[in-house]
Amino acid sequence: MLYCRENTTDIQREGHEDDIISMVRVSLVDDETNVRSAAARAFDALQEHLGGKAIDQTIPTLLEALRQPGQSSGTALQALKEVMAVSVYQTSPGTSFDPPSRFALRQYSLS
Repeated sequence: MLYCRENTTDIQREGHEDDIISMVRVSLVDDETNVRSAAARAFDALQEHLGGKAIDQTIPTLLEALRQPGQSSGTALQALKEVMAVSVYQTSPGTSFDPPSRFALRQYSLS
């Protein structure tokens, strides 16, 4: 993500932001830990660059997945843990996302 940001202009990235966010969102719930970890770092970079847009298009989807039965809820929980481990939430003004506390995430714990 850093490579992309340093080697492209805003105009070149314009119009691709939704696709990039979608790829990161999908990668956050991958079965492989190393993929989720890389996606969490990419999400952190997206959050810095796109602010609320990255948050609004990613976190609510993960929170909704927690409510679904099956493996998707487990990977969504892991994704949220990865994201929280990588960055401390600093939501941008105008962002509709209210970050979950670590306590709130514990209620979803599968252990």
